[in-house]
Amino acid sequence: MIINNKINATFNKEKIDEDFDIYKLSLEDNKASYKTNVLDIPNVEFKAKSVVYTYGNVWYAMFKKGEVDKNEFKKIINEEAANTKVEKVDILVDKIYPNVMTQLILNMLHSKDDDTTYSNITGALYFLNHNWMKKDKKSGEMKSFYCLRFKLSSDMFMELAVTTFSKLNCFKSEKIRAQGKYLFDKDTGAFRKKLKSDVYDENELFILRSRNSSNHNTVPFLKFNSLKDFKSSKVGIFDKFISEVEEELGDYITIESGGYKEFDTVNAEDDSFEVKDYASLLMERDIVIEDLVQSEKSRELVNRLREDLKEDYGINARVGTIEKDTFNIRIIFDKEYYDKNELEDPHNNISSDYVVQHRTIESFESYSSVKSDRAANAYHKKENATLKKIIQELIVKDDIRNNKISLVNWSKYGYEESWTFVSRKEIKSVEKSKNKNYLYAKMVVDVDGNFEITIYDDREDNSLDWEFSEIENAFAKYKNPELKPEGLFYRSIDNINIILHTEQFTMPDYKKLSEKLKLSDVNEKVDIEKIINSIINMPCDNNAVADKREEFLEELKTFSRYEKRKVVNEALNIRQKASKVINDYIYNDTGILINAELKSAENRDEYFNPILDIKYFNYKNKLYYFVGVEPKKLNQSLSNSCRIRAVEAYEKIEFKEILKLLRVEFVRNGLNTVVPFTFKYLNEVLEKV
Repeated sequence: MIINNKINATFNKEKIDEDFDIYKLSLEDNKASYKTNVLDIPNVEFKAKSVVYTYGNVWYAMFKKGEVDKNEFKKIINEEAANTKVEKVDILVDKIYPNVMTQLILNMLHSKDDDTTYSNITGALYFLNHNWMKKDKKSGEMKSFYCLRFKLSSDMFMELAVTTFSKLNCFKSEKIRAQGKYLFDKDTGAFRKKLKSDVYDENELFILRSRNSSNHNTVPFLKFNSLKDFKSSKVGIFDKFISEVEEELGDYITIESGGYKEFDTVNAEDDSFEVKDYASLLMERDIVIEDLVQSEKSRELVNRLREDLKEDYGINARVGTIEKDTFNIRIIFDKEYYDKNELEDPHNNISSDYVVQHRTIESFESYSSVKSDRAANAYHKKENATLKKIIQELIVKDDIRNNKISLVNWSKYGYEESWTFVSRKEIKSVEKSKNKNYLYAKMVVDVDGNFEITIYDDREDNSLDWEFSEIENAFAKYKNPELKPEGLFYRSIDNINIILHTEQFTMPDYKKLSEKLKLSDVNEKVDIEKIINSIINMPCDNNAVADKREEFLEELKTFSRYEKRKVVNEALNIRQKASKVINDYIYNDTGILINAELKSAENRDEYFNPILDIKYFNYKNKLYYFVGVEPKKLNQSLSNSCRIRAVEAYEKIEFKEILKLLRVEFVRNGLNTVVPFTFKYLNEVLEKV
C-alpha cells in the first residue's frame, strides 16, 4: 500500500457532545479576524479546550461541558469585535466539516514528553521540540525557535509545515514590527497570542517570522539511523502525534493514515537515454574560469576547479574573462553580500549570448579546514558533485542557445511526432492588483530533439494566437490552491494534459519503522550473557559464519554483563554477510535485535516502499504519480517528502508516454526529476526573461 498524508477520521459524536460545548463564531463583515483577538480570547480568558480557524471569518471554539456561559462569552467577544455572531453548535444535528471537526479535536492535544510541547495558537496546532530553540551565543537569550504546524486541508490531508517565531527586538522595520505578537505566558508558561490587555516588554514578545529571510529552518522528512534521529524527523514526529492522539483523544476520535492499494512501478533498472559522458560534450567548448572575488580563498577555488576539470573530464580550463564561444564558470559573492554593500549582483548582468554558471565563494570550504582522511573523502565527494552540477547547468544553457537537446539521446525515445511543453511564472509587480499576470514559455520538441521556445506575456494582446488562448485557459481552470498547475504538455492542442502539484505526499510505514527502531535502539543496554549463550548453541554449517561467530564470541567475552547495543553492533559489523546470519539467529532465539538491517532488500520493500522508485496509479479520472528514491540510493535520511502529483487531460491522459522523461539525473543531481526534464529548460528560460 502507498501510505500518504490523508487522515481518515471516525468521530464518537455522542461522547463529544457529552463532554464539550462547541461554539461557532463569525464576523458579519469583511474585517479580517486576524486583526482582532477573537481567536485568542476563548483560549486565554475562557480556557477553551480548542480553537480552530476555518475560512473567511469563521472559526470554532470548544469548551468543557457547562463551563462557559453563552451570554457572558458573547459579551466579551463582542467587546473585542462588536459584530461577531456567536452560535452554540449541536454536534448531533448541525453540520461541521470533517476537517474542521478533526482539527478541533486534535488541537486539544498535550504532550506528556517534557522535551516537546503542543500549542493551539490562533486556531492552529504547533509542535515544538525544545531543542529547536535558538539562543544568542553571548547573552544566552533565546532569540528564535521553530515549530512544526499540523494543519488539515479541506480534503483531509495533513500538512507538516515548519514555522519560525523570532524575538520582536530582532527587527527594525516598522512594517514587520506591526505584525501580530506572541508570548510565553508568565503564569502558565504556555506560548500564545498577545492580547490587548497583556503588559509585556518588547524583549518578551515574538512574531511569526524568521530572523534570516534567506536561511529558513528545516526539519528533515525522515531519519532512521537511530530511534533518536527518527523522533527528530517529520515522520517520527507524525508517528508520535498519531500515538498520542490514540492515547489522549481516543474517546472522541479514531484516525488512521490513508493511501492507495493499487499502483504500478517504474523500476530504476528501466532504460534511460541520458548522456552521462560529459567529457565528450565538453570537448566541443573551452572552459574559462573568471574570478570576480580575487581573494586567497577564491584563488584556491580556481585551482581546485582546474585540477578537478583536468582529472575528471580531461579539460584544461583557462583563467580569464568570460567569452561568448566558451563555457564559463564565474566565481562571485552570494546575493546577500551585494545587497548589503549596495553593489550590482553579477548574476543579473549576463547577456544571453554567454553560457555562464556561477559559484559563490561562500559555498566553498577551504581544503585547509579538513582534519582527517574521512573528512577529506567527504570533501572531495562534495566538490566533485558540485562541479558535476555546474557542468550539467552549462550544458543545459548551451542546449538552449543551440535549440538542441544534447543531455539525452531524444531520438531513442521513439516518438513519431513532436511534443509541446508549457511552463509559466508570475510577473511580480510593485502595484497591488487582484489579477495576477504571467509569462509563459512554450517548448516544441521534434522527433530528433531539436526544439523551439516561444515566450508569451499575458499583459500583451495575444488574442490572435488561438493556441496561446487555449494554454492560458488550461492554466486558468485551476484556482484551488490545493491543486496548482505546474505545467502542460500535449501532442495535439485538443488534448492538453495538465500536471498538478497536490497537497499529498507519501509516507514510509512509520508504525512498523518505529517499532523496529525501538527494538534496535542503539542507546539501550543488552544482556551480553544471553547473547553469548545463544550463539554458543548456534548451528553452523558455513565456514565464514563459523569464523565470524568465533570472532564475535571472543569480543563479547571482553564486555561487561550489560553493554549498549551500539557497542555490540560495532563488534558484529553487519556489513558482512556472515554477520547478518548471526544477527537474525540471535533475534529469533532471544528477541534481542542487534541491528535492524533496515536497508536490506527485504526490509526496504516492507518499510519504505511508498518512498521508493517512480510509482503511478489512477484515481477519480486522474493519473497520480510520485518520484521516490532509487532503492540502492536509499540513505538513512531523506530531506524532503515524495510529493504526489496529478495529471488531468482534456480527453486522454498521455503521461505514461512521457514517464521516461523523469528518468534523468541532471535536474536533481543524481536523483530522478519530479516533472519531465523539459521543464528544466523552460524554467531556465523563464528565469532569464
